Amino acid sequence: MENTSAFINRDEKIKILPLYITETLDETLPSNKQFEVSSTRYAFICCTQGKVHMEDDEKCVNLSSEMGILCCKNKKYRLCADFGGCHLKIIIFDGSGAQQIMTYFGLRHMMVFGLDLQRFEFDYRHISFNVRMQYGYRAALDFQQIIYEIFSSRVISGLSKNMEILNRYIMENYCSDIDVNKLAEVYGTSVSYLCRA
Repeated sequence: MENTSAFINRDEKIKILPLYITETLDETLPSNKQFEVSSTRYAFICCTQGKVHMEDDEKCVNLSSEMGILCCKNKKYRLCADFGGCHLKIIIFDGSGAQQIMTYFGLRHMMVFGLDLQRFEFDYRHISFNVRMQYGYRAALDFQQIIYEIFSSRVISGLSKNMEILNRYIMENYCSDIDVNKLAEVYGTSVSYLCRA
């Protein structure tokens, strides 16, 4: 798998951090059977059908359809599907950029997210294809877009249009030096007003 640390030419804005997708898994768990899984890498797990109970030594969560969870590496997890079983789509990733992304977006271990399932399925197919074809930079870009959209959906709801534009600019340029003059220009105001806001 290729390690991605170069700029991708997408309006010359988005820098791909050293992040690589090692594999994607499409798993069906039968009902009422417990599984123990050890993870040596990070994992993003989406429940696409049914319900599953998931726990580690610190926390337990219940995932239902259209929910995803972020799992850190070097942990052991126990999973048990509810009656009727469940279907999971899993993206396994690693690289020094993984921790940077989690820190920047305030993502935590065993954090649960609501997902637009149709959009996630589309992105998942792209990522799986790119992993199979060994297009590591494309897979990493698609995955970072999923993380960005999850973060944006949590942050942007309720913001004014100008704040939404400013937030999007910051999210797209977080790897670059962002200066307050540029932020004021993007927001459409003066520096002094922006600093008071």
